[in-house]
Amino acid sequence: MKHLEYGNIISPQFPILLVLDVLYARYLQIDRSKKEALHEYTIQTLQSHLNK
Repeated sequence: MKHLEYGNIISPQFPILLVLDVLYARYLQIDRSKKEALHEYTIQTLQSHLNK
């Protein structure tokens, strides 16, 4: 971690970001239907409050 600012060819942060992206994509795949339903509920709730 102390040498993250050093790197000549590729940023040392890039592999960390890549791993985070893979982990986040995997997280989204777990119980995807439940997350989509929660997202739709959130949007509907926000829209109903904005229309008042």
